[in-house]
Amino acid sequence: MLTYPSNYESALQSPFEENWLFQLHSDSTGSNFIGLAFSDTTVSSVFYYGAVLNKPSIRESIDLQKSVAKTTNLSITIPNFNYNGSDISTQLLNTGGATHYLNQPVKIYSQLNEATALGDCLQVFNGRLRYISMSGDKIQIQIVSERPWDNIQIPNIRSTTGAYVPVAYGDYTSNGVSGLSTSKSLYPAPFTSSEDNALNFLTAKSYSSGDIANFYDSNSDMFVYLAQGTTTVTKDGKDAISINNSITRTYRFRGTETDSTNAWTNPDRAWDSSKTNYADKTVQTLTNSSTAVTSSLVLNFPQISGKITAATLYIKADLTYTEETSGVEGTVYLKDDSFGTNATILSQTNSNATVSTSGSPDSDGNGSDYTAMLWTTAIANNNDQLPNNIKIDVVAQAVDDGVGADLDATGKVYDIYLQITAATDPGDEPLASAKETQDLETVYIGQDGLTKTWSSGTITKIHDAHRDLINRFTEFGVDSGSYTAPENWSSGLDIDSARTDWPVRFWVNEPTPLRNVLEKLQYEGGFIARFRSNGSLQYIVVPSSPSATDTLTANDIKNLKVSHVPFDEIITKMHIQWNKHPAKNSYVDDVTLTNGGNNTKRTRLNITKDLEGVSEVKLDAYADTSSAQRWFDYYDGLIGDLYIKISGEIVNPLLYKLEVGDQIAIDSSYPYAPFGEAWSGKVFMITSTSRMAHSMKFEARQIN
Repeated sequence: MLTYPSNYESALQSPFEENWLFQLHSDSTGSNFIGLAFSDTTVSSVFYYGAVLNKPSIRESIDLQKSVAKTTNLSITIPNFNYNGSDISTQLLNTGGATHYLNQPVKIYSQLNEATALGDCLQVFNGRLRYISMSGDKIQIQIVSERPWDNIQIPNIRSTTGAYVPVAYGDYTSNGVSGLSTSKSLYPAPFTSSEDNALNFLTAKSYSSGDIANFYDSNSDMFVYLAQGTTTVTKDGKDAISINNSITRTYRFRGTETDSTNAWTNPDRAWDSSKTNYADKTVQTLTNSSTAVTSSLVLNFPQISGKITAATLYIKADLTYTEETSGVEGTVYLKDDSFGTNATILSQTNSNATVSTSGSPDSDGNGSDYTAMLWTTAIANNNDQLPNNIKIDVVAQAVDDGVGADLDATGKVYDIYLQITAATDPGDEPLASAKETQDLETVYIGQDGLTKTWSSGTITKIHDAHRDLINRFTEFGVDSGSYTAPENWSSGLDIDSARTDWPVRFWVNEPTPLRNVLEKLQYEGGFIARFRSNGSLQYIVVPSSPSATDTLTANDIKNLKVSHVPFDEIITKMHIQWNKHPAKNSYVDDVTLTNGGNNTKRTRLNITKDLEGVSEVKLDAYADTSSAQRWFDYYDGLIGDLYIKISGEIVNPLLYKLEVGDQIAIDSSYPYAPFGEAWSGKVFMITSTSRMAHSMKFEARQIN
């Protein structure tokens, strides 16, 4: 709420006269301005001309459902009076002179009882003069609320070739030459230029180590390691990562599904994330036959682009030889038959035993429980093509002794992954290779985004990204390297604590109005940013445990109206998509959420159709790795039920200090209750104010 100057507050406690002061500034120094008012007055030795003919209202609102704030523009009308020896219009509209008033600050103060010091007046508006018009001897002055992000687009920094430097926030992870190519937590980096054998792509900042860039393969929907330098360099005047124009990339992946020809039990265990459970199969042959008995584990995997230059299959498996009676002779095998070559992985002959793969690490580079099967030569003999699928055979082959005893071969496959290297093929496919190089407009960066302007450390939370955008691109709150914390940042509503678990991954690569970006982050971060009447930045968040700062009685308000949230605005179920895909217009995760009480709410509200009261939500910046439950819970608490709304007029001048975002309650002794319920226990947040001299109206809605 507003803070009253002590003399101003004292004046409110008895009958008073109110005048408004309008300062039309010609610069940002704060001392050069034309003073206007409803009536002539002198304040702090400055004369204010009583020339304002109308009584404007200052209307401000917040939308909790959309998480946006709005202050309406206002206008004042004055006569074209004599000002310092000439018509005031010649001062205000002197476009060719040295003094200008357009797009300069406008401040409005409330003065009580002819107060003579500006410090005893209350500032009620902070804006800019945007438009002046004349009609006869009347001048109309249009004033807009000040927003430092107006008319700014981001990104707005370009390389010398004209490519925009991306703006990226969040904790990103690249796919390297260890681990699997499963991460989709990357941001796009645009092409800026090529030189010699290198292609250069702009990054959000400089990087000094690690796997920086990945290639996106749309065939397999994978981001894979690119051969590159270990640091960014300066190209075309900006930070960039350079890659070889051969576009050499390394894929590391498991199978993606079981083929219909598979004959093993639990085949999905060979390509799930576990390395301890297994797919298995036992085959049996008899020693009165020399015919081998075979069963195949068949897995499908994604196809990839480019010419394959190297490939290896890694497998963790066991093979067990079991004979019915002592002396049975034969051999059991585990074979890689993906290319039809029956390459032996494991074998055991003439005795009960289990043999296991060994010699190579798992996909994370740990241990030595895997066997590597080289595919490079087989691919070259297969017209440089991968096989249609992975085919692992368990085979039992007995020596024919005419007895007919059993010989069992049991295969267990715990895990299979592939490592494949591919590149362009300028030798055999020069035109296709040249086109692939030319068409590569974007690589993807798996290193952290921008750091905090006001502190240290990578920005990983949505509210931090919002504040940084304001600091970085508008310089609001920045003074010679010193940063002013916004209101309610780490105290009051304490957004820094309230939103500490709301992660961000967000990028902007094409010019976009900064206002749109900020409002998107507000919505996805569950908070509102507004500029107060004194020009300070304030964050508003609905707290998990609301608490009223003022309780209004029948002596404080009049014409109280009670309603409820419109039925069309009630959302009881949400289909949420989040974790935006870096290369496609889609999302990595989605879920449909409701809470336990909402089924009861839907029945109570007569919502009988499955799709009624359901909202489709797409979150571009919200980046929780496991769930969108936190996001759902916050908005469900605002729009998931028939909450009460109130409106009225404040008649107690001491409460004119209330602002949007303030929490209030209605005294339990108020003459009538809301729809038969009690006022007790209900907390409301003010969502709208309309302020005039000697008058203030408000709207509020229940938040608990």
